[in-house]
Amino acid sequence: MVSRGTRSPSPVLYTSTMDESQRGQGEGSSALDRLSLILIPAFITLAGGLVAREFLLAPFRAWNDTRLAPSAALLSGSGFYFGPGEGPLLGHIYSPIAPFFYLPAVLAPSPEGAVMLGTLMTALAFFGPVLLLLFLGCKGRSRWVWACFLVFCLFTFYERALLGPAFWIHADAPALGFGAIACAALYGSGVRVGAGRCLVSAFAVVLAVGSKQVALPLAFALPLYVWLREGRGAALRYLVALAVAGVAVLGFVALWVDFEAMWFTAVTVPMSHPWKAGSAFEGLGASLAELGWVCLPIMGLLAGLWLWGRPIRRKQEQGGSPDFLRANPWFLLLFVALFFVPTSVLGFVKVGGDVNTLAYTAYFAAVALLLFVLEAIGQWETGPGDRSGGVARAALLAAGGILALMTLPTLSGTRALYDGYGENPERTAWAFVNTDPRGVYFPFHPLMALMAEGKAYHTSSGLISQDLTGERVGPAYLEAHLPPGMQFVAFRGRSDYSERYFPEYNARLRIPALPGWTVLAAGRPDARGNVDRN
Repeated sequence: MVSRGTRSPSPVLYTSTMDESQRGQGEGSSALDRLSLILIPAFITLAGGLVAREFLLAPFRAWNDTRLAPSAALLSGSGFYFGPGEGPLLGHIYSPIAPFFYLPAVLAPSPEGAVMLGTLMTALAFFGPVLLLLFLGCKGRSRWVWACFLVFCLFTFYERALLGPAFWIHADAPALGFGAIACAALYGSGVRVGAGRCLVSAFAVVLAVGSKQVALPLAFALPLYVWLREGRGAALRYLVALAVAGVAVLGFVALWVDFEAMWFTAVTVPMSHPWKAGSAFEGLGASLAELGWVCLPIMGLLAGLWLWGRPIRRKQEQGGSPDFLRANPWFLLLFVALFFVPTSVLGFVKVGGDVNTLAYTAYFAAVALLLFVLEAIGQWETGPGDRSGGVARAALLAAGGILALMTLPTLSGTRALYDGYGENPERTAWAFVNTDPRGVYFPFHPLMALMAEGKAYHTSSGLISQDLTGERVGPAYLEAHLPPGMQFVAFRGRSDYSERYFPEYNARLRIPALPGWTVLAAGRPDARGNVDRN
């Protein structure tokens, strides 16, 4: 053994020792890099197949047609907000921005084209800002950014709470997308929140809240985050920007929307919807349990990596909250996710609410986790001796592999969907309307009348929402917004909620031009349950 105090270390031995230290990291890095070169193309292939499947399913989902009705009604000049007992019930009980967002979709020449374009816009609004945030958080090679993005995509296909907002046309995608853009404008360890960033973020917040009311916590979370990170002056600057953005957006909306009708439709009606469970307490407990189940894998991974990542903890010990927030920009997304817990739970607990409301917490929490992983990977590449980045890489690839195995069976019916796509309901109904439009009412496919006649009629979702308030639609109001000379009611499946309002339409028709549709006419059916159409 050589003593450092009496003899200089051999240059050869010293170099060898350093090489061994670096070789361990290099071998681990090379192994994970080689593994990523195999897994990332596999993830891309799987995600591509799953995306194709969602687009093949898009025209088969009646809600996609219904959710575009407000945009088509806006384009036709009738609007989409009406006071009590006025106008057609379109089922849009949300803020006004989403119908403006989807306006390009209803410029398509057919309902099928509108649904496909609307689905594309939904996916871009949902995934695009996530990719932007991941590139903002990239401190190493972009390969790991794409790995994180693909894992996010696979998690979206695995988790139903995220899958709906990602591909089903609804107000959720623009609300989440604008919310993520609002965070992106403030993101970065060395970023100072100046007037420009405040204004961009504030406009995105207003557009998010204007898309769906559930996004309201953004207006509280981001100013508070700016205050904690940059101080009172920056927070005041952000609030001023928020006020400017709010006035500008409200001024634009005022050109198209009656505010009294908007308040009734977007506030009074949804507040009148009952609780799912017998009491608010029971409903909140069930909603919190569901949210915990959705976020459990995200928070578990985040906690595990946090405990492993010693450099991250050292950053936390540097100072107070400003130093911590600047050193850990990913915490912004987790901060926002926590603020979304109350509205996510309240949205789910109301009758008519579904797991898509839980996406507001899960979406931002998942992005926070992936940004944390990128932070750890970047530190590992620049900080010798730190193993946290290697663990983060391994955990990322392992999570992707597990999600791939869990989502792979979903592809089993894709070929059948492709073969049957030509008879999707949007295409068959549109062809029928253009060749034989005799008084057919499509209560769950309002685009048929809106794009063929420029007229909006009551929708099934609108009738459902109205009934949930406890006030049934009267006969005069019902008839005022139905197709004149209505002879038939057509919908997909065995039953439709509109049957409650049209009990006299109890005779089933067989129309070869409408495969997969249930068509009802008024009259007495024969022994086989059919009546002649003529």
